[in-house]
Amino acid sequence: MKAAGNTPRKPRLPKMGFHNSSGQFRVYLSGREVYLGTEAVEAQARYRRAVAEWMSRSCQAPAPSPEDIRVLELASRYTVYAREYYAACPKNVERLKIWLQPLLDLCGTLPAIAFTPQLLKAVRTTMVEGRPADPATGKGGRHGWTRKYTNQAIQAIRRMYKWATSEGLLPVAVWQALTTVEGLRKGFSTAKESGTREAITQEELDAVRKYLPSPVMSALEVMYLCGARPSEILNLRPRDIDRNGDVWRVVLNEHKTAHLGKDRVLHFGPKAQTVLKPFLLRADDAYLFSPAESTKETVDRRHEARVTPDKYGNNIGTNRVKRPKVVPGDHYEHAAFRRCLARAVSYVNRDRKEKNVERKAAGVTEIPLLRQFCPYEARHSAAVRIREAASLDAVQAVLGHSKIDMSAHYAKLNGDLAAAIMAKIG
Repeated sequence: MKAAGNTPRKPRLPKMGFHNSSGQFRVYLSGREVYLGTEAVEAQARYRRAVAEWMSRSCQAPAPSPEDIRVLELASRYTVYAREYYAACPKNVERLKIWLQPLLDLCGTLPAIAFTPQLLKAVRTTMVEGRPADPATGKGGRHGWTRKYTNQAIQAIRRMYKWATSEGLLPVAVWQALTTVEGLRKGFSTAKESGTREAITQEELDAVRKYLPSPVMSALEVMYLCGARPSEILNLRPRDIDRNGDVWRVVLNEHKTAHLGKDRVLHFGPKAQTVLKPFLLRADDAYLFSPAESTKETVDRRHEARVTPDKYGNNIGTNRVKRPKVVPGDHYEHAAFRRCLARAVSYVNRDRKEKNVERKAAGVTEIPLLRQFCPYEARHSAAVRIREAASLDAVQAVLGHSKIDMSAHYAKLNGDLAAAIMAKIG
């Protein structure tokens, strides 16, 4: 399976020309004129060397001296490199931009060579404490990051400086100094901890069903049934699914552990097949779960709930924005999918709060609010059910873990084993 638009386009090699006024061969690299000498053979060798160095810099112009490079320019060059390096996984580049933003806000205009461990700690503090909103507009605020997420961002900044050292942009002493800043440890910082993921129950799935478009609900059910990652399901197309046999198979070419040489195969049993069948009636190269279909379904629901007669008010379709700022994509990104699920949970809790007001007045036990869960917890649910039905090896095989320890983590095995042992000998 290969997502469209992920294959980087090869740069067009600049041609060597002859400058009549100077009598030298020359080539233009990123808008800069590079002279190669008067001898044709020597000029060819210099041309090949200059173009090779230019391509190794991701087709960028030579960097200025280390004293003239600003943090903003360094981040721009590193992003260009990362976009080429992570061509098969563009979401890594988007995550990198988020991690670098606090650095650019605080030290963007500072010379990159002057970035010290003390400034790195200051950037880390802004990540943990967040950023207040603009008092005038009320926009631009940001919540503080969790400890693990902050550590990941700091590691990304250090990797950027390590890359700059390898490219000869900065002296190695700058990167070495930044490596002395240790990551935040649990219990030794004010950073909040990320919540523990739990398995989604069937009752929780049924609770959000009413508020989720059918593409989102179906994708979530498939994750719940087969234990796939969100990225593995949201990028599926009909052509990817081998429907021969009782169990359908999908051999993924691009997945989380592909760079380690690992294979990843999804298996869809009868229940998952029933969920997928309505979405297979489309072009082979179209994505199964489309945000455009979700948007249309939401609009149709609103129309069905319309109270005003059709001959009054706006006619159907006349109040649409002609040039909307946000247009639904051809498939769901993980962030958009997560937001859609979070909205559904908030709608469920809104209805339950309204009912609890009446139940409290009547002296009836209140309905507990639905916890906020994420798509990845559907994978935990599958691991727990597979462990109960089969074995830990089955969890590893279905979820595609390279290590059995990760399978035990997903299946919540350690706690179950401890309880079973102590029930016998404790």
